[in-house]
Amino acid sequence: KTNQLGTLATQMAGEIAEAITQVIEGLRVGGDLRALFEQHGVRTPQCPAPPSDEVAVVYTDLEPDDIFAILCIRKVRPVSAVVFTVDREKKDTGSILEKKLVMAATAFGLDFMASMVIVESPSDQEKASDLIRSVAEAASTVFWYVLAPGRGNLTVLLRSPCQSNRVFLYSGSFNTREPNMHASDVNAIAALANPLTDLASFVFTAGHPRLRSLAALWPEVGEDCLQVNPWFAQAWRIFALEFNACLIHHQHPKLFKEPLAEDEKRLLKSIGELSTQEYCRELIRGPLASKLAGYKVSTVRALAEGLYDGPLCDALVPLAETYDVELKCGFWVLDPKTGHTR
Repeated sequence: KTNQLGTLATQMAGEIAEAITQVIEGLRVGGDLRALFEQHGVRTPQCPAPPSDEVAVVYTDLEPDDIFAILCIRKVRPVSAVVFTVDREKKDTGSILEKKLVMAATAFGLDFMASMVIVESPSDQEKASDLIRSVAEAASTVFWYVLAPGRGNLTVLLRSPCQSNRVFLYSGSFNTREPNMHASDVNAIAALANPLTDLASFVFTAGHPRLRSLAALWPEVGEDCLQVNPWFAQAWRIFALEFNACLIHHQHPKLFKEPLAEDEKRLLKSIGELSTQEYCRELIRGPLASKLAGYKVSTVRALAEGLYDGPLCDALVPLAETYDVELKCGFWVLDPKTGHTR
């Protein structure tokens, strides 16, 4: 019976993965998300929002840590508007954009996706601003969650008819350094926030091994997702195979924390020709492991061992709001070149 159940589970996982893949391919040729989900029998969760006169607005790049952050935020207050910022040149290449949309829809449900605006152009900014204004007008307080690089969007987006505006910012240096965060974005945050809560990853996680990644904090994350929402689990896995492979590509300039010797460069070039999984196994088990940049290790290990994992990053924001976290109060300073805040 155990063998039969295992075979059945494997078969179901394969069928779910195939359906997810078909939806992604359909989106790439201009298909409608809801219609494709119905056509391929993709199931989505029902996630009713808690009643509240507070409103949450989330600015996101829809990576997995953002998905978990939004799920946590929705436990506290309704998320009434989501702005998905897209970077087709660097981050959302290939089929990454479509995979993010499928991952989000399987996590939040299709009705939730109606409250999302994709921003790629100035006209998209105005559309997103109109949505935000409409949901903020009757709110007692608007909670703004900035979980992605500003990219010049925040000047238009961070406008509120509400008098009470709390801004939560994840200040990972990629998000906050130039050119990803423009001076106009910083000025928009400073003008609106009352108060601003800045969650700096290095300060938050330093000395806490369990905060190094999603799986370090939540070891059963893959098992739990497969049990509770196998559609999201498969969408996340398919996304990670493409997106995370780019993050640890053998030519990535920040894969290692120090320069490699010539013989190490030759070794890296040779293993870089292997499949993604075999390449990651060689990285994590071989002589180059000690030179991997610390924040890349969990990604390499996850791909090597077929695990569900990723950076905790933006998920730190709702964690800080939910738990009793010590905050330092004072003036906010951002170094635009390094992205470091204090």
